[in-house]
Amino acid sequence: MTDPLSVMPFERQGSAKRAALAILIIASLATLGLLLVALIRPDRAPAALRWWLLAVGASVLIAAIQLAANVFPIHGRTAFDVSQERWETVPQPPERLRQIERFVSSAQLDRVEFRGRLRLVLLAIAVQRLSAYRGVDADESPDAARAELGERAWTLLTTPATAPDREGPGIETGELRALVTALEKLNDGGDAHD
Repeated sequence: MTDPLSVMPFERQGSAKRAALAILIIASLATLGLLLVALIRPDRAPAALRWWLLAVGASVLIAAIQLAANVFPIHGRTAFDVSQERWETVPQPPERLRQIERFVSSAQLDRVEFRGRLRLVLLAIAVQRLSAYRGVDADESPDAARAELGERAWTLLTTPATAPDREGPGIETGELRALVTALEKLNDGGDAHD
């Protein structure tokens, strides 16, 4: 059988040897105390023997725990630590993206929500893309912007929240997808309303 101390890393071997030395010192002192009590007060020898057994037993138990901790160390993290790290390391989307996700959800339920919130975000994106990729200023040349985006996309983007038909269901998923596709096509050189 191999010696547990021989399989431990060098730095842990020193701490195990120190623990064994501490047990030896405690056991020696307790034994010396027991002998002195037995010689000086023989009537107290049974009580001293019980205290000696308690001291030596406690020191052996502590040393055994230290030795077990050195031979079988906890390598790294517990399952709880790993689960906590997994939750902490999940990247959270930026607040603006979460806000736009809420706009999309509410825009699909209510037309006023689409026109009052999401439409403004999409219109800003359209204006920026028209200017950057097509050289069209939507404020100065709305007809050119309409030609680049397509009639349906331009109508969705420019109808204000206060329009007479503001009550009703929100934008449908397919219609919103077509609008986003038209905005994405502005930078690829193709016709946005194909």
